[in-house]
Amino acid sequence: ELLLRAVKASPNNVELAGRLVGVDLASHGAAKLPEAKEERVKMVVDAAARLLKELPENAGLLRVRADGLAQLGQDGEAQAVYEQLLQRNPSDAPVLANSASLASRRKDYARAKELLLRAVRASPKNEELVRRLVEAELTSRGVIKLPEAEVEQNQVKLDVMDCLLKELPGNADLLRDRAYALAKLGRAGEVLAALDGVPAEEWTKDMRVTAAWCCFRLKDIDKMSRHFNAVHSALNSESPPAAVREAAEIALGCGNPEKALAILASFPQTDGNQRWTAIAALISAGAHAVLQANAALKLDLTELRRQQEFCGQWGWTELELVAKAMPEGPAQTAFRIGIRFYAKEVGAEELTTAVAAL
Repeated sequence: ELLLRAVKASPNNVELAGRLVGVDLASHGAAKLPEAKEERVKMVVDAAARLLKELPENAGLLRVRADGLAQLGQDGEAQAVYEQLLQRNPSDAPVLANSASLASRRKDYARAKELLLRAVRASPKNEELVRRLVEAELTSRGVIKLPEAEVEQNQVKLDVMDCLLKELPGNADLLRDRAYALAKLGRAGEVLAALDGVPAEEWTKDMRVTAAWCCFRLKDIDKMSRHFNAVHSALNSESPPAAVREAAEIALGCGNPEKALAILASFPQTDGNQRWTAIAALISAGAHAVLQANAALKLDLTELRRQQEFCGQWGWTELELVAKAMPEGPAQTAFRIGIRFYAKEVGAEELTTAVAAL
């Protein structure tokens, strides 16, 4: 009775409607639902239909029933309910998104894109909706699978972002993804212009890191330092190792290896990530040394590092090539010791001494 009153008081609350359906099922002797998914969904649809006799206009219950019908493949009935809900609230993002899924199932990709555009306009900060919109745009172009070549892949992504930004100018997620595609295409100046369109309050750490690397490539160290300071100020003791490593890399790019090492030293490392964080710092130090001291090698180690999810994916051959490419000196020595530390051939004390010499 109390739940029924709550659903009446909040007719658009889908969670409450779902809980009411659960109570209704229990009251009809279904305290334990069957294991088979189809049977469970049928029971939910039937329970929602029973409750709708008492609350025929309740949007939450209509949504529960429509979602169940869609799961059962009864798309026509589900679509009819979704249309009923959209007549009441044309900007209901979840209903628009679910209706778009039905359109995709019947291969009406233009309709799916239209519905997802409306959903993103209604909920512009919903990353999942933006991701689905991008997929719908690709599908509408006949692109089922992106090209394997990275340049071609990012050019396709860039074209899609440019198209969607005409419909959704200023959408932070689209601007961010456009900037990432430009960065991978090596168009650093355009990356910064793209990110300038993102409101300050919507900048993420990843955007700052991307902007910082682009500033580094453009030799705009002042602006790079500002982005680094924003990343560094957001760090805390709970930050993941990747975030700490990125902050250290940017500090190195700003020409401040002491700051980079201080950042790494100030964060507690668990045994599982200590080794790759340490070696990543040494790779960064080595890359910095190579790029500054021997530009003729044209060995952009920072770009190579950026393409790895974490240092553990580096093979021994790549690490040895990096070491050989480095000019002789403390950085090369530390890097070689870092490789041995990574292989568990030496302890932390020897590595710490080598890093201190940097």
